[in-house]
Amino acid sequence: MIGKLNHIAIAVPDLESASKIYRDTLGANVSEPVPMPEHGVTTVFIELPNTKIELLEPLGDDSPIQNYLLKNPKGGMHHICYEVDDIYASRDKLIADGAKFWVAVSHRSELMISLFYFFIPKISAGR
Repeated sequence: MIGKLNHIAIAVPDLESASKIYRDTLGANVSEPVPMPEHGVTTVFIELPNTKIELLEPLGDDSPIQNYLLKNPKGGMHHICYEVDDIYASRDKLIADGAKFWVAVSHRSELMISLFYFFIPKISAGR
């Protein structure tokens, strides 16, 4: 059911400063910032040999990342994204096993259409 780790997302209060650490200090390949107003974030991706790190900065006061940063002012891990062969079957299995979902998100770009389900982490021993 669970596939490879697609990315780890980190909420940050200052995208430029965080990007600079990864690019200039750690020597990573950091993408250009991409505003995503439909999701209330600006994001960059850091390419690693085995996965990616996504840095998320709030875009607007009603951003879900802004709410996260109110509770965690210095930022922190926001979510982990795994790839699955069949997202609907995976969702149904999680629900059958008691998972509660926050939100379903779809994203369209020129290259792909993605569908994400964010579930409450307590079922995976998270807090």
